Amino acid sequence: MGSMGCDWTGSVSQSSLQCTCELHTKAPSHGFSFTKKSVENAFGRKLTEIFANFEVEPLASGSFAQVH
Repeated sequence: MGSMGCDWTGSVSQSSLQCTCELHTKAPSHGFSFTKKSVENAFGRKLTEIFANFEVEPLASGSFAQVH
């Protein structure tokens, strides 16, 4: 199971730790068209058929996911 914080000191170099921590907390978001296409492909349905409301702007973005 991965760590929720940046507490990997001693197991990686300081520069790697800094890069990893930044990605963990400040990952860039991707565009809504990518999100829409990904959700529709995963479920085989239109976004409007799955969700009554879906925010275009992400609430948060992390190294593995983006929250809408």
